Amino acid sequence: MNTIHDAAILILRYMLEKGIIAEHSVSYGELLKLTGLEPDEFDKGDSFLFQAKLVEGTGGGVNGSRWLTAYGVQYIDQEMKRRTPISLDAERVLRFLIQEMKDEDFPSMQKVIEGVNISRAQYWQVCYELADFDFVKITGDEYDPEPIPTKKGRLAVRRNFQESLSGASIQAGAIFNGPVTGANIQAIANAIGSGIQQNVSALTQEELHKEVEQVLEELVSQVSDLLTLQQKAEYTKLAVKLQEEIEKPKPEPDALHKMLAGLGFLSDLSGTIDFGQKTFELIVKAGPFISLLGHLLLRLLQNAAQ
Repeated sequence: MNTIHDAAILILRYMLEKGIIAEHSVSYGELLKLTGLEPDEFDKGDSFLFQAKLVEGTGGGVNGSRWLTAYGVQYIDQEMKRRTPISLDAERVLRFLIQEMKDEDFPSMQKVIEGVNISRAQYWQVCYELADFDFVKITGDEYDPEPIPTKKGRLAVRRNFQESLSGASIQAGAIFNGPVTGANIQAIANAIGSGIQQNVSALTQEELHKEVEQVLEELVSQVSDLLTLQQKAEYTKLAVKLQEEIEKPKPEPDALHKMLAGLGFLSDLSGTIDFGQKTFELIVKAGPFISLLGHLLLRLLQNAAQ
């Protein structure tokens, strides 16, 4: 089952690779067939893309047309920079192998070829591409390779092939260079939130700690240019305190909440620092990172309570 964000990304990747921009449109029915998505998954992804102004078109139905907007090109370009650089066919084959596994048995070559709608030659190429990334182990022979997903491959799928979880949140900032409407913001927030929840749930406690550390480093880097030396020192100190708190066997939720509010510039860091008119700009810059940190901290607290 794909999230709304997964489906939307798959649609955008096909459109970009096929050059479906402006006058070079594609029919709804053809795009549905190309992506291999279930109709319900496709409709949700398609609806998100329309609401977010990432694609335009002539309406629904199999004869409706679709094409990428400039914002859609920007969105998928930012997304792909933060993902494992494998081909779209390789990504789809790995997802299919894992989704179709039954009783430890993986689907046959013929079933994969038919299910993903690729040729035999493409299948061979994809198998060895996935093996190069250690996402599968190849058994069988060179004429009939049988790819078996590895632990690394399964984790890549659960994390939506993102090399850094912060990518899903950071890219939201790029989209708001486009038209800002209530529907646009809501669609983006829903899709990105869905993707982040799925990715975070796949992480171990150790991986969660590493992600928090990385996101905090990126957050401090993003807002530093707007802070004085004193403000940056206070801000960095707060980030360190948050890291120290999550290292405890039983982190204190109220303390984490207060620190997260401070890092998001929603409360004063020390009671004495005045950010003035910069406050709103800082809130906008920090927002995507705070959202991601919230998901990570919630998962950490849930694990600690078990």
